[in-house]
Amino acid sequence: MKKILFYFRGIYNGGTEIEAFNLMNKLKGKYEIFFSCEDIENIDKLMLEKFEKIGKFTSVYENAKFDTILFCTQAIKQISIIKENIKFDKSYFWYHYYSENQNKFLQLALEQLNCDAIIAVSQTSKKNLEQLEFVKGHENKIVVINNILDVDKIKEIA
Repeated sequence: MKKILFYFRGIYNGGTEIEAFNLMNKLKGKYEIFFSCEDIENIDKLMLEKFEKIGKFTSVYENAKFDTILFCTQAIKQISIIKENIKFDKSYFWYHYYSENQNKFLQLALEQLNCDAIIAVSQTSKKNLEQLEFVKGHENKIVVINNILDVDKIKEIA
């Protein structure tokens, strides 16, 4: 079974983590799911419990091999640790919103990790990406995959 690592800055209870959880939920059973983060001290316990029902936490300080890594983050501090310890065949950057730190990490992911594709969550995100100077020449790597919704959860809340 192929192994996918979801990499976060932190595991909080925000939109990024909720969307990633929805994606993990869609992929469970088809792939072996792992997740990791930079900010271990501030992990949201409830979100961690949800993630642990689907996948396994792994440390970026341990040498590991994955088929795919999905960056859901702006974890600039960890780029050298990821390069050193985590081996992967394919890498994707999940572009959620415009922020200076996220853009800085994306630039490092493109330049130092040879990121295979950038996943924009909307046409607006794609347009924002295309405006970034360091993305010039990488426009063919941008794909749009709209946010994944948990329809059952929406019905339940309604």
